[in-house]
Amino acid sequence: MSAPAQGDTSENGADTVPSEIPTRENPTKLRLENTDEHCRDKREAYWVDIRKQGACEADSYGVLVGTDAAVREILRNENEGYSTCEYMRRMNNSIGEQYLGLDAGDRYNDESGILKDYLQTLTKDEMRASAYEVAKKALKNLTIEVQSEESDGEGNNTYVKPRGKRFEGEKFIAGVTSKLAAEWFGLPLEEFQLSGVPKKNRLQCPHDFLASSFYVFGPDPTDFVADNAQKKGRAILAALEPHFAANAPQPAKGLMQVLRNHSAKDQTGAEIWTSRKKAEYLAGVSFGFFGPTTGSFRSVLFDWIKEQKLWRLHQRVSSGRPSR
Repeated sequence: MSAPAQGDTSENGADTVPSEIPTRENPTKLRLENTDEHCRDKREAYWVDIRKQGACEADSYGVLVGTDAAVREILRNENEGYSTCEYMRRMNNSIGEQYLGLDAGDRYNDESGILKDYLQTLTKDEMRASAYEVAKKALKNLTIEVQSEESDGEGNNTYVKPRGKRFEGEKFIAGVTSKLAAEWFGLPLEEFQLSGVPKKNRLQCPHDFLASSFYVFGPDPTDFVADNAQKKGRAILAALEPHFAANAPQPAKGLMQVLRNHSAKDQTGAEIWTSRKKAEYLAGVSFGFFGPTTGSFRSVLFDWIKEQKLWRLHQRVSSGRPSR
């Protein structure tokens, strides 16, 4: 996020740069984008430092701000300091045009309104209940490996692996979030592989959506990130577009059915909402969902493991006892 001009100071006049000034090349990217939950304490401490001092010069991120007033100042400064249009260029190169790449205006209101109107048909209780059932089923089917003692090969009585229980956390996260996207948005999971060793020419969910997230929303993406996002994004659109063809199987679920029924003409009478545009919309909603949701879920899961709550929940669900 952009922020006030460099050199600004906090209310007390103190230097706005946190006390720990990074010296490695692009260290902020490592701090803020490292998904290893063992690094979470460092990430949170970094944001605490930013909030205390108001702002931070952060290499490729520009300037990060951490106060309510500074954030509001940026968001309200549409003429000079705040715009989402740069997202659109990267979206066009990967997952397709999305209203998230538009500034406020008629087109943004029209396109975002489709999702808003659909979400208003779902109550919080309904969404909470469906999320609970999906997570409960995933917990019940969770495979937990109890690690055994291993020798280091030299006769020493040591543990090569950490003692305790082990399971595939990313597989668990992928399964739950993908099934929620299918439940709420109608994402056709038959087009994707959810887990296991990646198969050639087989799309991965949500992994391949995240490729576009890293590219679109990350500062200064590398050529590899850009090329991967383009490859994965175009493959996703090619897989989704047939689901909006006139001969596509009926009915669909959730947002997909809403999009199938949606139509609008331009001034010449041509259809605006082509099958391609509908595929882009569904892909965009899904990639917008997977990015923050998988990250938040990963943090929750880390807490469950740290507090040993995950194992208790697994035992309760497996035994049929209430897990709320």
